[in-house]
Amino acid sequence: LVLGRVLSYTWCVELFSSRQDWSAVWAFVLNLVERQDVAPSISHELVLAMLQMPSSFKSVQDRMDIGWKLQGAVAEKDHDKVPWKVTSARLYIMNGEAAKAVPLLDQVLQQQPRHVDARYLMSHGLFMLRRYAEAKGVLTRLATEKPQSQQVQSLYGRTLVHTNDIALAKEALRRAIELSELTGRDDPMARSTFLQLLAPEG
Repeated sequence: LVLGRVLSYTWCVELFSSRQDWSAVWAFVLNLVERQDVAPSISHELVLAMLQMPSSFKSVQDRMDIGWKLQGAVAEKDHDKVPWKVTSARLYIMNGEAAKAVPLLDQVLQQQPRHVDARYLMSHGLFMLRRYAEAKGVLTRLATEKPQSQQVQSLYGRTLVHTNDIALAKEALRRAIELSELTGRDDPMARSTFLQLLAPEG
């Protein structure tokens, strides 16, 4: 029964998101936050869906506030589940609280060392904490495994700048920009960092 409900909720979220029916996603979320039995996997999927929402629809702060309410609607006994920890870490990172995210992600990676989202978020958190060598260690393997991930290539390139691996940084940033052009999702951070690296050559 629980699995059926989770699959049904996930299907609804995917349908609304694919249609970019953000009003339906938002209404769906507002209905769920009143409950106290939201599955951690559902909270995880909904927070991801809300991240896709344009800021013209709902501000980042509004989405984060509802994201935390969704997390609060997950039963306390499920707070040790991987999806709950990963989602909490994502929200902390969105709010600039990497120091709170990293310990949660460390717990996840002790359980599931190859968890892709947790590894990416860990590298992001380490980058925010200026622990660039550690972030590079995570991203070096992840960038090889996920060559088509714009986010991974972009963060990898920016991290490599800080570890003074300039040639590799240019390569990763060039890849991130190419992917952004293919997907239509602009990456101003990758673009501006890449142009700064090219400037001395000019």
